[in-house]
Amino acid sequence: MNGQSSPMSQKRMLSGTFQLLNAKLCKAISDVEIAVRYVVPDRGS
Repeated sequence: MNGQSSPMSQKRMLSGTFQLLNAKLCKAISDVEIAVRYVVPDRGS
């Protein structure tokens, strides 16, 4: 039973790590977008 559940929990841990990295990446991208918008003057106005 232990050998059967081990790969499953490993897969779940990997999935959670991926989601965490994805969330950090999304936040970093939005931070960069905000910084660019703040530094670069709006060309529309």
